[in-house]
Amino acid sequence: MDQQIDIINGNVINGNMNPIPTPQSTLTSISCVSTNLDPSDAMIELLDNGLVEALITVNQDTGESKLWHDAYIIDCEDVGQLSSSNSASNAIISVVLAIEGEDHSVTIANQTNVYMCTMDQIRFKLPQTSSDKPMNVDIGMKVDVRTESRAPFICWETGTVQRFNEDYFVVQFETKKSVDIIPKSRVRATNSNVSLTELGINPFYQFSIAFSNELLKVVHDNMEWLASKDLHKDFKKVLKLITVYSDRKTKSLVCIGYTTKEKEFARHQMINRAQLLATMHFEKLRDDYFYRNRTKTITGINSTIIGKEYILNVVVEKKYVGLGVGRGGANIQKARNIPGIYSVELNEPRSTFVIIGDSLESCENAATIVNFSEELISFPPDYEMLLSDAKFMNEIINKLGIYKVEYWIHSQTQSGKNELLVLGKHKSIQDFKLLIDYQKVEQDEINQLKCLRNQLYQNLYNSGHRIKSNKVNSLVKNFAEAVKLGL
Repeated sequence: MDQQIDIINGNVINGNMNPIPTPQSTLTSISCVSTNLDPSDAMIELLDNGLVEALITVNQDTGESKLWHDAYIIDCEDVGQLSSSNSASNAIISVVLAIEGEDHSVTIANQTNVYMCTMDQIRFKLPQTSSDKPMNVDIGMKVDVRTESRAPFICWETGTVQRFNEDYFVVQFETKKSVDIIPKSRVRATNSNVSLTELGINPFYQFSIAFSNELLKVVHDNMEWLASKDLHKDFKKVLKLITVYSDRKTKSLVCIGYTTKEKEFARHQMINRAQLLATMHFEKLRDDYFYRNRTKTITGINSTIIGKEYILNVVVEKKYVGLGVGRGGANIQKARNIPGIYSVELNEPRSTFVIIGDSLESCENAATIVNFSEELISFPPDYEMLLSDAKFMNEIINKLGIYKVEYWIHSQTQSGKNELLVLGKHKSIQDFKLLIDYQKVEQDEINQLKCLRNQLYQNLYNSGHRIKSNKVNSLVKNFAEAVKLGL
């Protein structure tokens, strides 16, 4: 079975699943609106750290009950062949129950209360609301009560409001004949979200990236450090993943994402982006671990789809067709040599490269070689210092094979933003934006450390401490090495 996808200027376009007869096989056209596979910021916030609600069977005084618990997703898989669709019918989600007062990183790392759930046992949580905002309530209204009998787990039981005042609710539970007086702090509006089975979707996908040998040599067997709180938050934030955590057994970084697009395509796109960013992320972790431990010493501070062919149509601007072809057809030949590729041809009148292969991944890999474009990228004004760092910019331009970059600072543009006109392979341009955003997050953290350092020495000075200049220089140098600031 053939599978056809059209790409124009890097955007996937076209069709719903429509069978088109061909002499030898059936041709299927997959529809994606855009290659922007990132979920919305609202969904990322709602699913932060993989937090959902899971329906777990528990034993209570009244007998066996099924109650919804706050839980973190730690594993997701489709039973049988890896599904390229978002169907919820054959999916198993592994979750670990959230514990009140315990940070998610500790709960996920320990994995002591793990349950395997089907999709009819998973639902989204309600969006966070301000604690100052009063809950609209009335007698006879359904509410969810956090039950104390399941402490320290965060478990919700549905009941009906009988009476209430400013501080308490009198609630009749569905599983009990008696009523209870419940403090306002333990009551929320009932979660009316249906299970993912009823929604008919399985939007989660997963992959792992092995830690680099260089990183493992530095941390040795201290895998607990790699599971530390917020250690991978920048990596997760830039890629817009919902969960990223360290797996001690496989010595790898487990990444879980969410998409409403064609799932296998989204997964392969995300893997490519994550692998690029992982190189920089692992280098940062290696150096961070080394310098943190050195500072303590110095300062004394204790899928494969069988039987299918894929056709990928890559449409580029006419003026960049020559770059895509390469000198003497070098790029086309290079694309043809990728494993799983049957043919790569140029339809010159349409400025289209037609790629045929045995998998979507192979076709995507070939497309990255011939797909050239030019894009105007905007960055906020506070990126000016980073974008003016010639050493950093030349490093990523050379690393990604960018052909040309023109730069205007925010004071020179009508938009009031820093603007870069970038020419190169479409994938390289996307990676270019990714690396700059990641480096900006790191730069902001370094600037915060600088402010803390300056404040520390100012406080010492104001309190009457006098340190000889050579001692100050030595301390500052050690501090700067620890956070890789340089003097």
